[in-house]
Amino acid sequence: MSKDTFIDNLYRAATNMFSQFNTEEPLISEEASIMLSNAQTKEEIFEKILKKPTKGEVTLKHNGEDVVFFVEA
Repeated sequence: MSKDTFIDNLYRAATNMFSQFNTEEPLISEEASIMLSNAQTKEEIFEKILKKPTKGEVTLKHNGEDVVFFVEA
């Protein structure tokens, strides 16, 4: 399975699971959705978060800007 397919499937599973909850704000932000549609950002997410998960802050580049994610697990 390719990295893109893996991340796409993970995103699809998360959005399906989260759609069962009733909240005023989306559980996956529009910014995160946009980032997940970018091939370079997907590669960074795979390498920095999924391949070698570590707890704490992870900085990714998206469209030339630093974006900080907090990873809990």
